[in-house]
Amino acid sequence: MASQGSRGGVGRAIKRSSRRWLPSPATTRTRMRMPRRRHNSEGLVCFAQENRENRETKGPQRSWAEEVYGEKAFRPEEKTQEAALNAQALSLDVAASIDDHGGEDRLQRNEEDLVQGDELPQVSRGQVFTACAGTSVLFVFLAGWLRSFATAHGAPESLVSDPEGLGLKTGALALGCTAMVTLGRVALLSVNQDFARATRRSNDQVLSPLKPYDYVWLALLTGASEELLFRGALLPATTYDDWRAVLISAAVFGYFHRSGGRNWVFAIWSTVVGAVYGAAFVHSGNLLVPMVAHSCSNLASAAIWRDSNKRRGEQNKSDGGV
Repeated sequence: MASQGSRGGVGRAIKRSSRRWLPSPATTRTRMRMPRRRHNSEGLVCFAQENRENRETKGPQRSWAEEVYGEKAFRPEEKTQEAALNAQALSLDVAASIDDHGGEDRLQRNEEDLVQGDELPQVSRGQVFTACAGTSVLFVFLAGWLRSFATAHGAPESLVSDPEGLGLKTGALALGCTAMVTLGRVALLSVNQDFARATRRSNDQVLSPLKPYDYVWLALLTGASEELLFRGALLPATTYDDWRAVLISAAVFGYFHRSGGRNWVFAIWSTVVGAVYGAAFVHSGNLLVPMVAHSCSNLASAAIWRDSNKRRGEQNKSDGGV
């Protein structure tokens, strides 16, 4: 009985092993249906030729997005970038066409090149008046101290004497300085974008809340107080009465004009303007000459800014109506 049981166990084990290693009927049928691959070189060449002929007759294979939408697959951000690039190309074409119209369009383009966020914070009319009045009082106080210092330390008598009224020659000298500064300002605005940006940025903050008649008191306060300090007190305090005193006072004057939204280009321009006012003072010995010239130049600068804003507003309206 034991021998028979052992034979039965061995038979069952052989049967299980044969089931494990022999392929199933389904696998056998699948393998029979698969074509036999050609492993020789001739067969590979024929297979490559068939694929090439199929591509030539049917064309390149199209993706699912091309079949459905008629274009290749894309992401939403790619469409946004494409639209931005198209807008930039259009703006460059418009700028290139405008560039052919001469210097007037170039000046207007320089003014419109201000980037967003470049403007200074807005202020009120009262804030402008308070700041201007406070600065003028401070300048008058400093001018009195410096003028006393200059008198005590041997300043030239012609530069510390009380100013006389304007005569025909001194009035013509003041108007000549005004014309020189104003023409130079207009020319620099048309050729230097940094100067135009600094000028407009500063004027937008100070002049925007004011009425046209406010330009008069603003020009008088700033012109008189600044000339009293820089030409009437600082220039004699150098104890020179020639070009050295003119350059020293002009350099300090230009340095103080680099703030308030202005830059170093504007500071250099202010240094040149200060030298013109200083030379007029040394030549005439009358402090009213640079005071009048400075005030008139400031008034002319405000008028130029107002006219530029008016033309820019009319241009925007015409562009919006097209």
